[in-house]
Amino acid sequence: MIGFPGANLCGLARRWIWPRRQYLFARFLTLTAIAGVGISVFAMTLVLAVMGGFRTELERKLLGIAPHLTITPTGEDPATIDTIAHAVASSVEDPGAAELFRMVEGEAIIQRAVGAGFSDQGVKIRGVDTAQYRRWPTANVWTREVSGASGPTVLLGSELYLNLGIGIDPSETVRLIAPLGMLTPAGELAPIVREYTVTGWLRTGFFEQDTKLVIMPADEAERLLGLQSVSRWVVYLNRPMRAGSVAAAVQARLAGHAEVASWEGQNRRLLNALRLERIVMTVILLLMVLIATAGICGVVFLHVAWRQRDLAILWAIGAPGWFLVRLVLQVGACIGGLGSLCGLAGAGIAGVWLARHPIRLPATFYLDHLPVEWHGLRCAAIGLAGIMLAVAAAVVPAWRLRRFSPTEALRYE
Repeated sequence: MIGFPGANLCGLARRWIWPRRQYLFARFLTLTAIAGVGISVFAMTLVLAVMGGFRTELERKLLGIAPHLTITPTGEDPATIDTIAHAVASSVEDPGAAELFRMVEGEAIIQRAVGAGFSDQGVKIRGVDTAQYRRWPTANVWTREVSGASGPTVLLGSELYLNLGIGIDPSETVRLIAPLGMLTPAGELAPIVREYTVTGWLRTGFFEQDTKLVIMPADEAERLLGLQSVSRWVVYLNRPMRAGSVAAAVQARLAGHAEVASWEGQNRRLLNALRLERIVMTVILLLMVLIATAGICGVVFLHVAWRQRDLAILWAIGAPGWFLVRLVLQVGACIGGLGSLCGLAGAGIAGVWLARHPIRLPATFYLDHLPVEWHGLRCAAIGLAGIMLAVAAAVVPAWRLRRFSPTEALRYE
C-alpha cells in the first residue's frame, strides 16, 4: 500500500485548481469562482466596516453632551444627593470612575427682536454646571468675549444661533419666556420673562438638539423655569459602554427612591434599529457569498468530471476513499481561501485609501467624511466564513465519490 501524506494531498489540490495549458477553460472557471468569493468577501467586509463606522460616529455624537446615567428622585421619600452619590460609588469598580452633577431641564420660548417685530421659537432648556463642559469632548463649542454683561448668559445650539440671526455683536441678547413659571397672588400661573446675553453656540451634530438647545447654569435654569423645572442628577462614567450594567446596579440600590436610565436605554429604539439593519445587511451579504459558493460547487463538479481518469488511477494504486474525498474538499478550500484572501486584501487596500483620502459628505449628513471602522476579528470571521462556505459547496461533489467506480472511469481510456 502506497502512503498518501498530507503534502501530496495539498500538491494535488493545487494542480487541480491550476491545471496544464490544455485545461484553459478549467483555469477560467477556477478564476471565476475565486473572483466570486473575493468580490463577496470584499463587499461584506467593506459594507460592515462602513456600517460599524456610522454606528461608532452615532454613539460618539449621542455621548457628545448626553449624560451616561440620568437619576430622577421619585416617590414619597426621594433619594438625597448623599444617597445617590453613595449608590453610584458602590456600583462602579473605581470610585473615581464616575462623576455626579446636577441638571435642570424644561421648555421655554426664546424671543429676539427683529426689526419692528420678534422672532419666536420653542426651545429646550438645560441647566448644567460649568464643570460638565469638559465632559463633552465631541461637542464643538464657540464662545466670544462679553465684557460688562448686565445679566446672565447662555449658549445656544448652532442651528438655533443661525436661525435667530445672531451676529458677532457682543451685546446680542435674547429673551426666554417660561409660560407656566410663576404663581401669582390670584392663584394663576404667569409667564416668567428674563433677558440673557448670548456668549456663543454649541454644535452637537444632532439637528434636533442644535435647533432647540439652550445651555445655562443650573441655578439660573431653575429660576427661569420655576414650577415646570425638572431637577435631575446625571452621572458621567469613564467607561460609558458599561452604563447599562451600572444603571441596573444603581437602580437596585435606589429602588423606590429614584428612577435610573442609561444613555443606551434612552436611545434604545435608535440603537435597536441600527442593530437590526446590520443584521439584515449581514444576511444579505452572506447570500452573496452563498451565490459565489454555488459557483464553486459547479466548478468542483466539473473538475471531478474532468479528472475521472486521475481519480481512477489513484484508486487503483491504493488511495483510500477518504483520500479522494479530502482531495475534493481541499480543492474547494483552496478556491475559498484564495478568494477570501483576495477579498480581504482588497478591503485592506480600500481601507488604507479611505484613511488617506476620505470621501467627503454633504453638510446635511452632519458627518465630515464617510466613516470606516475596521475590526480584525470581524475581518477574520468573514474570511473564515468564505472558506467554510466554499468547503461546504464541495461536500456534494465529494459525497458523490462514494459511488465512484474506477473500472467505469477507465473503460473508454
